[in-house]
Amino acid sequence: MRDQTANSFHPTAERQGVMTAENKLSRVNRGSVYALRFALLVTLLVFVIVAGNLLIQSINAFQSGGKVGKTLFTLDGQSSNQVTALAWSPVGDRVASVGSNAQIWDAMTGQHTIKLNNNGSAITAVAWSADAKQLVTGGPEITVWDAQSGKQLLTYITQGQKAYAQGSLSVKAIEWSPDKTKIATAYTYLNEGKNASTHVFQRVDVWNAATGKTITSYDGHKSTILSLAWSSDSKRLASASTDGLAVWNAANGQNVVKYATTGKVTSVSWSPDDRDLVSASNALEIWDVKNAKKPVGILDAHANATTPTYVKWSPDGTFIASADSSVAYLECQQRQ
Repeated sequence: MRDQTANSFHPTAERQGVMTAENKLSRVNRGSVYALRFALLVTLLVFVIVAGNLLIQSINAFQSGGKVGKTLFTLDGQSSNQVTALAWSPVGDRVASVGSNAQIWDAMTGQHTIKLNNNGSAITAVAWSADAKQLVTGGPEITVWDAQSGKQLLTYITQGQKAYAQGSLSVKAIEWSPDKTKIATAYTYLNEGKNASTHVFQRVDVWNAATGKTITSYDGHKSTILSLAWSSDSKRLASASTDGLAVWNAANGQNVVKYATTGKVTSVSWSPDDRDLVSASNALEIWDVKNAKKPVGILDAHANATTPTYVKWSPDGTFIASADSSVAYLECQQRQ
């Protein structure tokens, strides 16, 4: 009798809500299934959202000829219909464009704010002062302008012009120092005097931005100088030429370091911490500034094997941008 009573007790207890181990396991399993279903549903929803966004971007890219982005302004005003150089102001509110003339535009509205009177001379280089208050342009003349009023402040006379009164000046690169006090100008000057034998100056002049007085003139390159870059402390200059890459003291043109680059160097840029350089030649070469014998890295950025014409290290040091017929954007890591 005891066994029968005991046996008949369990079904009754189960009906009254007393859980057995088997029932507990069953409910736990059901809860896990519901959680898994919920997780799968969330994952599917996220996938649909991401895929939808990618599809919209792809459609926009297709409709815009493969370019994602919207043209805000088209700035015209060059009589030759050719812009030879342009530069953003350090503040980011204006753009200077040069060609047959020099102009300053409002980058927010696209309005033409200032046209600089350069007497119709073709301009090939332009740079802003670090405080965005002044602008320097280079062509047959090198001129410093007030960027607010358009007033001409001074005209710089190169060492080549001082040596030979008759000749032609061609400015290849111009850069204002970060400390706002100096301007570096890379130029070719051809002596055209009556009794002169052919004489070509390939030089970089460093001069006082306020007075126009020459500080030093570097003549270590024998071929065309195509690019200049200041170190962040304004004490050193890197110059890129068809005959190679050099770094030198901007105060006196001395302490020259020449790097073992391959091929002509078309552009150069410092890393933000001034420890490295990137040069554009047959490839992008990364240099430890203290080691000129061998690059610490080589980047094959462009598949068409052409020589990049421009290279720039990003301000935060995490990317390098280079350009030839296309633009490559490369992730990099600064050395520890």
